[in-house]
Amino acid sequence: MAVPAPGAAVEADGRKATATARGLTVTVELAAAAPAAAREHLFPLRVRVEHAGPGALPLTPGDFLLLSEDGLQVAALAPAEAAVVAAGPDRGPGVSPHISVGAAGPNPTVGFFGIGLVFGAGGGGTREALLTAAFPFGTLTAGGRAEGFLYFPQAAARGGMTLLVQPAAWPAGAEGLALHFRWAD
Repeated sequence: MAVPAPGAAVEADGRKATATARGLTVTVELAAAAPAAAREHLFPLRVRVEHAGPGALPLTPGDFLLLSEDGLQVAALAPAEAAVVAAGPDRGPGVSPHISVGAAGPNPTVGFFGIGLVFGAGGGGTREALLTAAFPFGTLTAGGRAEGFLYFPQAAARGGMTLLVQPAAWPAGAEGLALHFRWAD
């Protein structure tokens, strides 16, 4: 549930918050349905960013910080990093060796050793779903808009949080956008 913050508007149901600063409007949707693997392994936040200008504005994962009430501060993961967290390393279809060692029988000192092959299709579907739904980092032109999921480590999802948006391209000392919310399952 989002809670009001200076310069932020929160919808009556508390599921969406919007803040604007320096021509940048950021909306966080707390009830948006993320890909299943993202919900299982990450803390996904759906954001929409609108840039009124002037000029182009580059946006990177480091421009989006999640601050917890207990002092944890983490930057958004790049989409490829989030895919590795949720789906494992990028492995295509193929065959991988599988080794097993164990003990059997009444005498536990007697063991067996086996080598086998595991055939698999890789985690492509999960990876593709995460990447397709991810926020498209890059440069927004004046009047441009981008939306998608920001992925954070799941450990960051505790109690009260603030999404702080402060593009590195803004002048030093410029105040960022702060969207406060409380996570409740």
